[in-house]
Amino acid sequence: MDRMVDTLFGLRCQNCGEVFMPPKYVCTKCSSANLERFDLSGEGEIHTFTTIRVAPVEFEGQVPYDIAVVKLKEGPRITARLMAEESRKVEIGAPVSFAKKEENGVCWFKLA
Repeated sequence: MDRMVDTLFGLRCQNCGEVFMPPKYVCTKCSSANLERFDLSGEGEIHTFTTIRVAPVEFEGQVPYDIAVVKLKEGPRITARLMAEESRKVEIGAPVSFAKKEENGVCWFKLA
Protein backbone atom coordinates (compact mmCIF):
# COMPACT_ATOMS: atom_id res chain seq x y z
CA MET A 1 0.00 0.00 0.00
CA ASP A 2 1.33 3.42 -0.96
CA ARG A 3 2.04 5.98 1.72
CA MET A 4 0.27 9.31 1.18
CA VAL A 5 1.98 12.71 1.41
CA ASP A 6 -0.14 15.75 2.28
CA THR A 7 2.18 18.49 1.03
CA LEU A 8 3.38 19.40 -2.43
CA PHE A 9 6.84 20.88 -2.81
CA GLY A 10 8.99 22.27 -5.57
CA LEU A 11 12.29 24.01 -6.05
CA ARG A 12 12.97 27.67 -6.75
CA CYS A 13 16.15 28.88 -8.44
CA GLN A 14 17.86 31.43 -6.19
CA ASN A 15 19.48 33.09 -9.23
CA CYS A 16 16.54 33.64 -11.62
CA GLY A 17 13.43 32.68 -9.58
CA GLU A 18 12.28 29.83 -11.89
CA VAL A 19 10.06 27.28 -10.08
CA PHE A 20 10.23 23.53 -10.76
CA MET A 21 7.89 20.65 -10.06
CA PRO A 22 9.02 17.91 -10.07
CA PRO A 23 12.34 19.05 -8.66
CA LYS A 24 15.46 19.24 -10.85
CA TYR A 25 19.18 19.17 -10.04
CA VAL A 26 19.90 22.39 -11.95
CA CYS A 27 17.79 25.25 -13.23
CA THR A 28 16.74 24.63 -16.82
CA LYS A 29 16.50 28.39 -17.40
CA CYS A 30 19.91 29.61 -16.15
CA SER A 31 21.80 26.33 -15.33
CA SER A 32 22.36 27.32 -11.70
CA ALA A 33 22.56 24.62 -9.04
CA ASN A 34 21.54 27.19 -6.39
CA LEU A 35 18.04 25.79 -5.77
CA GLU A 36 15.84 26.05 -2.67
CA ARG A 37 13.05 23.65 -1.68
CA PHE A 38 9.71 25.25 -0.76
CA ASP A 39 6.10 24.20 -0.24
CA LEU A 40 3.78 24.91 -3.16
CA SER A 41 0.30 26.29 -2.49
CA GLY A 42 -1.40 23.31 -4.14
CA GLU A 43 -3.74 25.68 -5.98
CA GLY A 44 -4.02 25.65 -9.74
CA GLU A 45 -6.26 25.17 -12.74
CA ILE A 46 -6.83 22.50 -15.34
CA HIS A 47 -4.70 23.27 -18.39
CA THR A 48 -5.96 20.21 -20.29
CA PHE A 49 -7.43 16.82 -19.41
CA THR A 50 -8.61 13.49 -20.76
CA THR A 51 -11.02 10.87 -19.51
CA ILE A 52 -9.62 7.33 -19.59
CA ARG A 53 -12.26 4.81 -20.61
CA VAL A 54 -10.00 1.94 -21.79
CA ALA A 55 -7.23 1.55 -19.24
CA PRO A 56 -4.15 -0.63 -18.85
CA VAL A 57 -4.83 -3.92 -17.03
CA GLU A 58 -3.72 -2.60 -13.61
CA PHE A 59 -6.24 0.28 -13.82
CA GLU A 60 -9.22 -1.49 -15.46
CA GLY A 61 -11.25 -1.41 -12.25
CA GLN A 62 -10.92 2.38 -12.03
CA VAL A 63 -12.44 3.40 -15.40
CA PRO A 64 -13.60 5.93 -16.22
CA TYR A 65 -11.09 8.27 -14.59
CA ASP A 66 -9.62 11.66 -15.41
CA ILE A 67 -5.98 12.62 -15.95
CA ALA A 68 -5.16 16.33 -16.10
CA VAL A 69 -2.27 18.67 -16.70
CA VAL A 70 -2.56 21.14 -13.83
CA LYS A 71 -0.97 24.59 -14.06
CA LEU A 72 0.00 25.48 -10.52
CA LYS A 73 -0.41 29.03 -9.19
CA GLU A 74 3.40 29.25 -8.92
CA GLY A 75 3.79 28.44 -12.64
CA PRO A 76 4.84 24.83 -13.21
CA ARG A 77 2.55 22.33 -14.91
CA ILE A 78 2.25 18.76 -13.64
CA THR A 79 0.32 15.70 -14.71
CA ALA A 80 -2.14 14.52 -12.06
CA ARG A 81 -5.13 12.30 -11.36
CA LEU A 82 -8.43 14.01 -10.61
CA MET A 83 -10.60 12.72 -7.79
CA ALA A 84 -13.95 11.44 -9.00
CA GLU A 85 -16.87 13.77 -8.40
CA GLU A 86 -19.84 12.57 -10.44
CA SER A 87 -21.84 15.74 -9.84
CA ARG A 88 -19.09 18.06 -11.16
CA LYS A 89 -18.07 18.52 -14.77
CA VAL A 90 -14.35 18.71 -15.52
CA GLU A 91 -13.49 21.72 -17.72
CA ILE A 92 -10.34 23.41 -18.95
CA GLY A 93 -9.64 26.39 -16.69
CA ALA A 94 -11.51 24.89 -13.72
CA PRO A 95 -9.81 25.62 -10.37
CA VAL A 96 -8.33 22.62 -8.57
CA SER A 97 -6.52 22.01 -5.30
CA PHE A 98 -3.95 19.45 -4.25
CA ALA A 99 -5.44 16.50 -2.37
CA LYS A 100 -2.64 13.98 -1.85
CA LYS A 101 0.54 12.51 -3.28
CA GLU A 102 1.28 8.82 -3.25
CA GLU A 103 4.74 7.49 -2.45
CA ASN A 104 5.06 6.38 -6.09
CA GLY A 105 4.78 10.02 -7.19
CA VAL A 106 1.16 10.15 -8.37
CA CYS A 107 -0.40 13.50 -7.44
CA TRP A 108 -4.15 13.74 -6.91
CA PHE A 109 -6.14 16.96 -7.26
CA LYS A 110 -9.80 17.75 -6.64
CA LEU A 111 -12.05 20.35 -8.21
CA ALA A 112 -12.07 23.47 -6.02
